[in-house]
Amino acid sequence: MDLCNRHFMKRMNGVFTHSITLPDQITPQFLDLTNKLLALKRPNGASWHVGLIKSGETLILKPGWNDFIAGNNIQENDTVVFKYLGGSEFETLIFDLNGCEKSVLTSDLEISQPLTPPVNVMPLNICTSNLDLVDLGKTKARNNNTDSYYKPNCLVMNEDQKRKADILASQVQDGNPSFLQVLKPTHLDRFGIKVPKKFAVNHLPKESGEFIFCLYETEKRWRIKYTYRTYRQEIYWMVFVRENKLREGDMCLFELVRNAKDVTFVVHVSRAL
Repeated sequence: MDLCNRHFMKRMNGVFTHSITLPDQITPQFLDLTNKLLALKRPNGASWHVGLIKSGETLILKPGWNDFIAGNNIQENDTVVFKYLGGSEFETLIFDLNGCEKSVLTSDLEISQPLTPPVNVMPLNICTSNLDLVDLGKTKARNNNTDSYYKPNCLVMNEDQKRKADILASQVQDGNPSFLQVLKPTHLDRFGIKVPKKFAVNHLPKESGEFIFCLYETEKRWRIKYTYRTYRQEIYWMVFVRENKLREGDMCLFELVRNAKDVTFVVHVSRAL
Protein backbone atom coordinates (compact mmCIF):
# COMPACT_ATOMS: atom_id res chain seq x y z
CA MET A 1 0.00 0.00 0.00
CA ASP A 2 1.15 3.52 -0.82
CA LEU A 3 2.35 5.14 2.40
CA CYS A 4 0.74 8.42 1.33
CA ASN A 5 -2.67 6.76 1.69
CA ARG A 6 -1.97 6.40 5.40
CA HIS A 7 -1.30 10.05 6.22
CA PHE A 8 -3.97 11.93 8.17
CA MET A 9 -4.53 15.09 10.20
CA LYS A 10 -6.49 15.96 13.32
CA ARG A 11 -7.62 19.32 14.64
CA MET A 12 -7.29 19.58 18.41
CA ASN A 13 -10.82 20.21 19.69
CA GLY A 14 -12.69 18.98 22.74
CA VAL A 15 -10.73 17.11 25.38
CA PHE A 16 -7.76 16.50 23.09
CA THR A 17 -5.21 16.44 25.94
CA HIS A 18 -6.70 13.16 27.17
CA SER A 19 -6.76 11.16 23.92
CA ILE A 20 -7.76 11.47 20.26
CA THR A 21 -9.56 9.16 17.87
CA LEU A 22 -8.30 8.30 14.40
CA PRO A 23 -10.52 9.33 11.47
CA ASP A 24 -13.06 6.59 10.67
CA GLN A 25 -12.04 6.50 7.00
CA ILE A 26 -8.45 5.58 7.80
CA THR A 27 -9.05 3.26 10.76
CA PRO A 28 -9.04 -0.01 8.73
CA GLN A 29 -5.54 0.79 7.47
CA PHE A 30 -4.10 0.90 11.00
CA LEU A 31 -5.80 -2.08 12.63
CA ASP A 32 -2.49 -3.94 12.46
CA LEU A 33 -0.99 -1.38 14.85
CA THR A 34 -3.63 -1.92 17.57
CA ASN A 35 -2.14 -2.35 21.07
CA LYS A 36 1.29 -1.22 19.89
CA LEU A 37 3.40 1.77 20.81
CA LEU A 38 3.66 4.28 17.98
CA ALA A 39 6.75 6.47 17.68
CA LEU A 40 5.63 10.05 16.98
CA LYS A 41 8.67 11.85 15.58
CA ARG A 42 9.20 15.59 15.37
CA PRO A 43 11.26 17.29 12.64
CA ASN A 44 14.21 17.71 15.03
CA GLY A 45 14.40 13.95 15.69
CA ALA A 46 12.71 13.93 19.11
CA SER A 47 10.28 11.05 19.63
CA TRP A 48 7.32 10.29 21.86
CA HIS A 49 5.79 6.86 22.32
CA VAL A 50 1.99 6.74 22.32
CA GLY A 51 -0.18 3.65 22.59
CA LEU A 52 -2.86 2.88 19.97
CA ILE A 53 -5.88 1.11 21.45
CA LYS A 54 -9.19 -0.12 20.07
CA SER A 55 -12.62 0.47 21.59
CA GLY A 56 -15.45 -0.96 19.56
CA GLU A 57 -14.74 0.07 15.97
CA THR A 58 -12.67 3.11 16.99
CA LEU A 59 -8.88 3.46 17.21
CA ILE A 60 -7.63 5.81 19.92
CA LEU A 61 -4.25 7.35 20.67
CA LYS A 62 -4.17 7.43 24.46
CA PRO A 63 -1.35 6.01 26.66
CA GLY A 64 1.39 8.63 26.51
CA TRP A 65 -0.65 11.09 24.40
CA ASN A 66 -0.79 13.68 27.19
CA ASP A 67 3.02 13.69 27.31
CA PHE A 68 3.16 14.37 23.57
CA ILE A 69 0.67 17.24 23.97
CA ALA A 70 2.57 18.80 26.86
CA GLY A 71 5.99 18.31 25.30
CA ASN A 72 4.95 20.12 22.11
CA ASN A 73 2.80 22.84 23.70
CA ILE A 74 -0.20 21.86 21.58
CA GLN A 75 -3.18 24.18 22.09
CA GLU A 76 -6.87 24.01 21.24
CA ASN A 77 -7.50 24.50 17.48
CA ASP A 78 -3.94 23.49 16.55
CA THR A 79 -3.75 20.85 13.81
CA VAL A 80 -1.46 17.83 13.97
CA VAL A 81 -0.46 16.15 10.70
CA PHE A 82 0.56 12.48 10.97
CA LYS A 83 2.78 11.29 8.11
CA TYR A 84 3.14 7.51 8.17
CA LEU A 85 6.76 6.37 7.76
CA GLY A 86 6.21 2.63 7.92
CA GLY A 87 6.33 0.14 10.77
CA SER A 88 4.97 1.96 13.81
CA GLU A 89 6.60 5.33 13.08
CA PHE A 90 4.98 8.65 12.19
CA GLU A 91 6.42 12.07 11.47
CA THR A 92 4.28 14.77 13.07
CA LEU A 93 3.88 18.39 11.97
CA ILE A 94 1.97 20.88 14.11
CA PHE A 95 0.16 23.96 12.77
CA ASP A 96 -1.52 26.77 14.69
CA LEU A 97 -4.98 28.24 14.06
CA ASN A 98 -3.56 30.51 11.32
CA GLY A 99 -2.07 27.59 9.41
CA CYS A 100 1.54 28.38 10.36
CA GLU A 101 3.79 25.51 11.38
CA LYS A 102 4.76 25.72 15.03
CA SER A 103 8.45 25.63 15.78
CA VAL A 104 9.89 22.71 17.71
CA LEU A 105 10.60 23.56 21.33
CA THR A 106 14.31 23.57 22.14
CA SER A 107 13.50 21.50 25.21
CA ASP A 108 12.44 18.69 22.84
CA LEU A 109 16.09 18.02 22.18
CA GLU A 110 16.59 17.01 25.76
CA ILE A 111 14.15 14.09 25.52
CA SER A 112 15.13 12.81 22.08
CA GLN A 113 16.42 9.30 22.68
CA PRO A 114 16.41 5.76 21.22
CA LEU A 115 12.98 4.32 20.51
CA THR A 116 12.34 2.60 23.83
CA PRO A 117 8.94 2.82 25.51
CA PRO A 118 8.56 5.16 28.48
CA VAL A 119 7.87 3.32 31.74
CA ASN A 120 4.38 4.76 32.16
CA VAL A 121 3.01 3.36 28.88
CA MET A 122 4.78 0.01 28.59
CA PRO A 123 2.06 -2.53 29.46
CA LEU A 124 -0.09 -2.41 26.33
CA ASN A 125 -1.37 -5.91 27.05
CA ILE A 126 -3.04 -4.91 30.32
CA CYS A 127 -6.69 -4.14 29.63
CA THR A 128 -9.87 -3.54 31.57
CA SER A 129 -13.06 -5.36 30.72
CA ASN A 130 -14.29 -2.44 28.62
CA LEU A 131 -11.28 -2.55 26.25
CA ASP A 132 -9.50 0.48 27.70
CA LEU A 133 -5.79 0.28 28.53
CA VAL A 134 -4.53 1.15 31.98
CA ASP A 135 -1.08 2.21 33.15
CA LEU A 136 0.69 -0.39 35.27
CA GLY A 137 0.76 0.43 38.97
CA LYS A 138 -1.37 3.55 38.71
CA THR A 139 -4.94 2.30 38.99
CA LYS A 140 -4.79 1.18 42.61
CA ALA A 141 -3.07 4.35 43.74
CA ARG A 142 -5.59 6.50 41.89
CA ASN A 143 -8.58 4.72 43.34
CA ASN A 144 -7.26 5.19 46.86
CA ASN A 145 -6.34 8.85 46.42
CA THR A 146 -9.00 10.67 48.41
CA ASP A 147 -7.62 14.03 47.30
CA SER A 148 -8.71 13.44 43.71
CA TYR A 149 -11.45 10.79 43.81
CA TYR A 150 -14.79 11.66 45.42
CA LYS A 151 -18.15 10.00 45.89
CA PRO A 152 -21.24 11.12 47.82
CA ASN A 153 -21.25 9.96 51.43
CA CYS A 154 -24.71 8.50 50.94
CA LEU A 155 -23.65 6.34 47.97
CA VAL A 156 -23.60 2.65 48.94
CA MET A 157 -22.41 0.21 46.28
CA ASN A 158 -22.57 -3.55 45.96
CA GLU A 159 -19.57 -5.61 44.81
CA ASP A 160 -20.51 -5.42 41.13
CA GLN A 161 -20.84 -1.65 41.32
CA LYS A 162 -17.49 -1.37 43.11
CA ARG A 163 -15.89 -3.37 40.27
CA LYS A 164 -17.45 -1.06 37.68
CA ALA A 165 -16.30 1.98 39.65
CA ASP A 166 -12.72 0.66 39.63
CA ILE A 167 -12.88 0.23 35.85
CA LEU A 168 -14.14 3.78 35.37
CA ALA A 169 -11.47 5.14 37.73
CA SER A 170 -8.77 3.36 35.72
CA GLN A 171 -9.73 5.48 32.69
CA VAL A 172 -9.01 8.78 34.45
CA GLN A 173 -5.84 10.59 33.47
CA ASP A 174 -3.40 10.95 36.35
CA GLY A 175 -3.76 14.28 38.14
CA ASN A 176 -7.37 14.86 37.11
CA PRO A 177 -9.86 14.90 40.02
CA SER A 178 -13.15 13.05 39.61
CA PHE A 179 -16.39 12.21 41.36
CA LEU A 180 -18.75 9.27 41.05
CA GLN A 181 -22.52 8.93 40.97
CA VAL A 182 -24.98 6.09 40.38
CA LEU A 183 -27.94 7.67 38.61
CA LYS A 184 -31.31 7.94 40.31
CA PRO A 185 -34.57 9.22 38.79
CA THR A 186 -33.92 12.68 40.26
CA HIS A 187 -30.61 12.88 38.37
CA LEU A 188 -32.41 12.36 35.07
CA ASP A 189 -34.86 15.22 35.30
CA ARG A 190 -34.72 18.93 35.90
CA PHE A 191 -33.12 18.52 39.35
CA GLY A 192 -29.76 17.52 37.84
CA ILE A 193 -26.66 16.28 39.67
CA LYS A 194 -25.54 17.56 43.04
CA VAL A 195 -21.74 17.91 43.10
CA PRO A 196 -20.05 16.52 46.23
CA LYS A 197 -19.38 19.53 48.42
CA LYS A 198 -15.71 18.76 49.02
CA PHE A 199 -15.13 18.35 45.26
CA ALA A 200 -16.84 21.66 44.51
CA VAL A 201 -14.89 23.50 47.23
CA ASN A 202 -11.53 22.10 46.12
CA HIS A 203 -11.89 22.18 42.35
CA LEU A 204 -14.75 24.32 41.01
CA PRO A 205 -15.27 28.07 40.71
CA LYS A 206 -17.32 29.72 43.42
CA GLU A 207 -19.79 31.18 40.95
CA SER A 208 -22.48 29.93 38.59
CA GLY A 209 -21.65 29.51 34.92
CA GLU A 210 -21.28 26.98 32.11
CA PHE A 211 -19.16 23.83 31.97
CA ILE A 212 -18.24 21.69 28.97
CA PHE A 213 -19.13 17.98 29.07
CA CYS A 214 -17.60 15.36 26.77
CA LEU A 215 -18.51 11.69 26.67
CA TYR A 216 -15.42 9.51 27.13
CA GLU A 217 -13.71 8.55 23.85
CA THR A 218 -15.87 10.86 21.75
CA GLU A 219 -15.21 14.37 20.46
CA LYS A 220 -18.67 15.94 20.74
CA ARG A 221 -19.10 18.62 23.42
CA TRP A 222 -22.13 19.83 25.37
CA ARG A 223 -22.48 23.11 27.27
CA ILE A 224 -23.88 22.40 30.73
CA LYS A 225 -25.33 24.85 33.27
CA TYR A 226 -23.64 24.95 36.69
CA THR A 227 -25.32 26.62 39.68
CA TYR A 228 -23.25 27.61 42.70
CA ARG A 229 -24.78 28.29 46.09
CA THR A 230 -22.91 28.24 49.38
CA TYR A 231 -25.02 25.31 50.57
CA ARG A 232 -25.43 23.39 47.29
CA GLN A 233 -23.68 23.06 43.91
CA GLU A 234 -25.55 21.47 41.02
CA ILE A 235 -25.07 20.54 37.37
CA TYR A 236 -28.06 20.72 35.03
CA TRP A 237 -27.41 18.32 32.14
CA MET A 238 -30.73 17.27 30.60
CA VAL A 239 -29.53 17.60 27.00
CA PHE A 240 -26.51 15.41 27.77
CA VAL A 241 -28.75 12.85 29.51
CA ARG A 242 -31.19 12.71 26.62
CA GLU A 243 -28.68 12.55 23.77
CA ASN A 244 -26.60 9.85 25.49
CA LYS A 245 -29.66 7.85 26.59
CA LEU A 246 -28.64 7.71 30.25
CA ARG A 247 -31.03 5.91 32.58
CA GLU A 248 -31.54 4.92 36.19
CA GLY A 249 -28.79 2.67 37.52
CA ASP A 250 -26.11 3.86 35.08
CA MET A 251 -22.86 4.76 36.81
CA CYS A 252 -21.13 8.00 35.82
CA LEU A 253 -17.69 9.18 36.76
CA PHE A 254 -17.09 12.89 36.13
CA GLU A 255 -13.43 13.65 35.37
CA LEU A 256 -12.37 17.29 35.60
CA VAL A 257 -9.70 18.04 32.98
CA ARG A 258 -6.93 20.10 34.51
CA ASN A 259 -5.44 22.96 32.49
CA ALA A 260 -8.37 23.10 30.05
CA LYS A 261 -9.24 26.59 28.84
CA ASP A 262 -12.84 26.23 30.07
CA VAL A 263 -14.10 24.09 32.95
CA THR A 264 -14.33 20.74 31.19
CA PHE A 265 -15.46 17.30 32.33
CA VAL A 266 -15.01 13.94 30.62
CA VAL A 267 -17.97 11.77 31.59
CA HIS A 268 -17.25 8.03 31.86
CA VAL A 269 -20.34 5.80 31.81
CA SER A 270 -20.95 2.21 32.86
CA ARG A 271 -24.41 1.17 31.71
CA ALA A 272 -26.83 -0.62 34.02
CA LEU A 273 -27.79 -4.12 32.92
